[in-house]
Amino acid sequence: MKKHITPVIITMVIGMAALVIAVICLKTGKSIVNEKERFIMGMDKSKLVSANEKIADAVVGGYKKIEEGVVGGYKKIEDGVTGAFKRVEDGFVGQFLTHEGETAEDAEKRLHAQQAQREAAAKEEAEKKAATPGAVHHGREV
Repeated sequence: MKKHITPVIITMVIGMAALVIAVICLKTGKSIVNEKERFIMGMDKSKLVSANEKIADAVVGGYKKIEEGVVGGYKKIEDGVTGAFKRVEDGFVGQFLTHEGETAEDAEKRLHAQQAQREAAAKEEAEKKAATPGAVHHGREV
């Protein structure tokens, strides 16, 4: 968006300057070419550049504030949902999946280790089936 704003502002300023020159020429009866050259030569170009930069900075600053607000809001929601899920998970594990004398943290570690073992066994089984390309399996294996 910033790339498009700067040319628009410059075009507007040039258009307004041409309008002012035309009005001055009509009132005074002088040549528009000479007045245009005098007007442009008399303008302080650095003031136009600095004004344009201030406008661009204000626009970019506004977008930054919006971005920070949206990202901050998302982070708060994400933290809230993640924390609530973790509390529910801990309560479930503590209530239903712990063995006698075992803490919820120990049960989670045990469950993660069991899941890793199941995944490794499934991967090994898939590799074994892939290694026998000519064999077609129908039904149960004997």
